[in-house]
Amino acid sequence: MNKAYILAICMLGASFTGCVEDEEDKPSDLENAFNSFLDSITNENHRELCKYTEFTVDEENNTIILANNAELDECAED
Repeated sequence: MNKAYILAICMLGASFTGCVEDEEDKPSDLENAFNSFLDSITNENHRELCKYTEFTVDEENNTIILANNAELDECAED
């Protein structure tokens, strides 16, 4: 009877082996955005850099308005 309990515990434990993911290996969205920002500076991709720096804050509605394509083109030319 004791062997049956041990076997049942082993079978139950084995079923959870593939369920646990290691989150430390995957970069977070914030880390991806930061690395993309640094890459745009390093590669002198001005349009991509403008995506991170050109925005408007609407304090009345407490929202952030991102730049449209025309504003991004103008920023990249500067």
